[in-house]
This record gives sequence, C-alpha cells and structure tokens, in this order.
Amino acid sequence: LDFDLNKINKSIIKLDSNSILAKNHINNPKQITKKINTFLKKNDSKIGIGLYKEKRNVYQGKNYISNFNSKKRRDIHLGIDIFAPVGTKIKTPIDGKVIILKYNAFKYDYGPTIVLEHKIDKIIKFYTIYGHLSKKCLKNLKVGQKIKKNQLIADIGNYPINGNWPPHLHFQISIDMMGEKENFPGVSEDILLSVWSKISPDPNLILGIPNSFFIKKDNIKKLINKRLSLISNNLSISYKKPLQILEAKNQYFYDDKGREYLDCVNNISHVGHSHPKVHEALVSQNLKLNTNTRYIYKVMNDYSEKLLSKFPKKLDTIFFVCTGSEANDLAYRIAKTYTKAKDVLTMNNAYHGHTNSLIDISPYKFNGKGGLGKKEHVHILDMPDGIRGKWTYKDKNWIKKYIDQGKQTLDKIFEKNRSLSCFFVESILGCGGQIILPPNYLKNIFNLVRKKNALCIIDEVQTGFGRVGRNYWAFEEHNVIPDIVTLGKPMGNGHPISAVITTKEIAKVFNNGMEYFNSFGGNPVSCAVGNAVLDVIHEEKLQSHANKVGKYFLSKLLKIKNKFPNLISEVRGRGLFIGIDFIYNNKSFKPNPKLASSIINTLREKGILLSTDGPYHNVIKIKPPLPFNKNDVDFVCFEIDYYLSSL
Repeated sequence: LDFDLNKINKSIIKLDSNSILAKNHINNPKQITKKINTFLKKNDSKIGIGLYKEKRNVYQGKNYISNFNSKKRRDIHLGIDIFAPVGTKIKTPIDGKVIILKYNAFKYDYGPTIVLEHKIDKIIKFYTIYGHLSKKCLKNLKVGQKIKKNQLIADIGNYPINGNWPPHLHFQISIDMMGEKENFPGVSEDILLSVWSKISPDPNLILGIPNSFFIKKDNIKKLINKRLSLISNNLSISYKKPLQILEAKNQYFYDDKGREYLDCVNNISHVGHSHPKVHEALVSQNLKLNTNTRYIYKVMNDYSEKLLSKFPKKLDTIFFVCTGSEANDLAYRIAKTYTKAKDVLTMNNAYHGHTNSLIDISPYKFNGKGGLGKKEHVHILDMPDGIRGKWTYKDKNWIKKYIDQGKQTLDKIFEKNRSLSCFFVESILGCGGQIILPPNYLKNIFNLVRKKNALCIIDEVQTGFGRVGRNYWAFEEHNVIPDIVTLGKPMGNGHPISAVITTKEIAKVFNNGMEYFNSFGGNPVSCAVGNAVLDVIHEEKLQSHANKVGKYFLSKLLKIKNKFPNLISEVRGRGLFIGIDFIYNNKSFKPNPKLASSIINTLREKGILLSTDGPYHNVIKIKPPLPFNKNDVDFVCFEIDYYLSSL
C-alpha cells in the first residue's frame, strides 16, 4: 500500500454470521461500505482488516456453490482483506512478474485482478493475488512484465467494477496456481479447508501485522478504569492519550490497533524487546532448575566471571539482587558498615531508588511533591549544570568552582564532628536532566571524598552495559575506579536482575556476621538471562552500534538546535543516552516544560514514544533499546524538526 500498514490504526472487520456490518445488506455494497466507515471512525481507525480463514455469509454468487454439495457454499476466506478508500495505491511487497492480468467481471468475483509470480530460487516459486482493483492496472501492466519491490501496480477499485464489493484489497498467497490462467479461488469450503490452507497460507506471512492484533482485546477505557480501581493511583500513566501495548519486538511496541511505535525511552529492554536469545536462555534454564542461592550451580559462576571481566580488576566481588533500588539500598548499607558512618554526599536532583533509605538521599524525591525534605545526614552538591547552574559555561572557571564547592561541603560536614559514609552519584545525571559531568569533576570529588575515608559509589543503573558507546560503563570516561558500582535496569533485558559490584576488602568487612541473603538475587534463571544479555551485546556489537548511532543522533539534533536556538538550549549525551533541553528563549534559558510535553504527545501520534526528565521536566530524554538505528534517528529528527517549524 502507499502507507506502512503497521504505522496506521487498524480494526478488524468481521463478515461472519454474527457480523452487524453485513446484516440486512449482503447485496448492498453502498450500505455495507457506510457501516464499515462508521465502525472505523468510531474505533479511531483508518483501515479495516478482513480475516484469513473467516467463515463468511456474504458469498452469494452462483460461483460460490460447492462442487460437492449444491446445498453448501464455498464461504471460508483464503486471503486477508484491507478495507481502505477507493484509489488507495497498491505496491508489490517483493520483486515479481505479472502472470495473470484479468478483469473477472462476474458478479461477486474479483473484478480487475493481478497475480504475481515470485521466485525464491531457480526451482521454488510462489504467487501473490490482488483482487477488487480499479481498471487502471489493466492498462498500465502487461502479462510477463517484471515488477520491482515497492513498485506501484494498482489501486483499490469501487463497486460495481470491483466485483460489487465495498472498496478493499483482497490479498492472498498461493504456492501453486493449480493450472489457473485467469483467476484463482479466494474462498474454500469446509471439507477442503485443510488442503486449501496449505495451498494458500496466511497472507500475514508477508503483511507482518502483529499477531496480537488478531486476538480479542479489551476496551482501553474499561482497562484504565479497572486499573484505577485496583492499583494505587500514585503510579502515573504515560501520555494524555494512554496506550494499550500488546506486543514488542526489537525497538518497537505494538498497540491494540496493530500500530507500531518507535520506543525511544525503554532502556530496560537493552538488547531489544523480546530478544529470542534472551528468551531461550530464560525458558531453557527454567525448565531445568530455578532455586535460591544456597545451592551450587555453575551458571552463577559463569555469569559472575563474565560480568566481572567488564570491570577494573579491583572490582572483583558481586552481590546479586533483583532491582536497581535493592542494589542501591545494599550499596549504601555496605558503605555504612565499612565506614561506621551514616552521612551521605549526594547530587542535587539525584534519584537512586524508592526504599526509605534511598528516598532520603534522593533530592529528586525528598524535595518534590510528597517529600519530607532533607534529613540531617544528607549533604547536597549542586549539579555542575553549565546552562542554569550556580556557575555556567560563561564562567571559564565554572568546573573548578563546582569542585571547590565540593571541598567546602565536605569540610563543613567534618567541622560539625560528623563523618561520611559515601559519595553516591550517577555517572550521568538522569533525573537531573541527562547532565554530563564535566571533565575532571568526578575525579577531583572522588579524591576529596577518599581523603575523608569515605567510599565512592557509582550508580550505573541506567547508563551501563555499553549504552554510552565509547565505554562499557559511563564512569570510565572520567578515569576513576569507584569503590562500589550498582547495576540494574538493562541487566536482564526486562527480567528482574541487578547487582552490587565492589572489592573483596569492602565485601570482607561487610561480612560481619549478619548474613545478607536475597531470595531471588542470583537465581539460576536470572544468571542465565544476564549471561545471554552479555552475549548478545558482544555478538551483535551493540556497544559499537550505540556509539555510531549515538554520534549520528547527536549531530542531527545539534543541527535542529542550531536551527531553533530560541527553543533548544543544549543537546547533550553519550551514545544512546541523550537529552534535549527546551527553553522559552535563549536570553533567559528559562525551562519550557510545556513545549517538551507538547512534543512528546504530538510525536506519540506520529508513532514515536518519548518522555521528559529533569527538575523542570523540560528535557526530552532519549534512551532506546540498542538496536535503534539511523533510520529511526532520521524519523525522530524529522518529526521534531517538523513540529518546531510549525510553531
């Protein structure tokens, strides 16, 4: 078709004995068409899909009488129908050759018909059938003509020329033309369905509509209302117009309308949604063994060894947990045990998790709605934000001033006879607005913290496993080796596995008699999944891919920024971890959350899923599954540019 079938809302058009669309109007295509169009509009759909192997009551012509029993009819559909407006262009999905070009004018037949032959190799062939077309194709094509993929071959015809049917394309596959030279059966009778379904397999093999589209779905409004009645309402739902997602693959989501959405924010499905190797690892291990970590199983050792090989040698010991919050909570607990101190140095607008201890050290939470404010044991550093921080890019000494502030903050802690357990920081400040820590900042703060005998903890929950491109871990850019690193979101590609990585020395001190046991942390299935994720990152070269695609993305976004300097203050990021900072104007750099929100909701309608972040919610964050490619970048950048140009 002249549009991507999976980038448009669709609804199923049923023409079985229970169908209200054909009831009382079987012989009246005008009335059926009117009903179909009303149904599609009501269901927010542009096109309708008629089902393969549906038993229908609309085949009334004499040519549908069974050859075996005159009281029976051939009434089971062997194609997929695409109900679309008259004149909709039809393109061939693959290279082929015209072998039938015929006006089958018999009432309730195909009308103008095309059959293409396709070769898999020198021996194997198959055929695609296109029915209910306009007469234009009869003039524009000829038998024997070679057709290239995506070449225009026809358009959808109108009644009565199209066989006297509502406007639609009948699309069918056949593996054998059965000697037919002018036509080909598009329906079967019950007794021969098992045979015909082998001759004409499901056309969705070519169309590629998500399988979940064909399964009966719940009404989204009812789902939302039920969810709100059953589940705590302090969990927000994305977008003004929420999505019912049924299926996901690679970097794409598919909703209840069978529409494809480009996922630009799901850094949990790191190697791609529903990755077959990860799935196979999970199922295979679960069929053999899943238990707690008090037993010995090789997969834990294999995975631990492979994971630790990605770190500096000093970081040689793992604690397995299930979530990023668990990892950060345990890291803080380890630091307190090791230093015999409680105080924490953290970054303003940081978010490290949802446990009580982590909310206390997350200004993003305790200074936000419902927060209880800063507690006495928490000490906050200003974000080194060159746009609207205390010191900005305009000051040539801005980085040094943030480092000096760190020293002053540390000195004040110890002047009050307090002691410090740790400096807890993200490698890139996510909830801070995807802020990149400036050169030498982290290294200097680490040195200052260690002089106070405190530990340095890096939160890599969002940024790890090759996402940033140049490095496997985002902290590596700063030439530092943390005392503790926490891992989470992407580690299991959606399976709940996380970890704390530290040194043997620190782990030994933590082993003080109070055992740390996690019921599910490091179980065999989780380790098998984690191992598969590492393998996929390596085998598919996803770190290198993130680096190349990320650079391309940043370069294209920078061009948009230069085009709209009054709307975008900065484009920043590493690899496929990117932020776009929207403003009202480039004089005050006042954050513009309304514009950011408007863009993500507008692009949602275009099939692109984005989200906002930062203390002002004016930063669009981009952290997609790593299979995200340059075509996806072009799509996103085109739509952002188009939207900003329309203002």
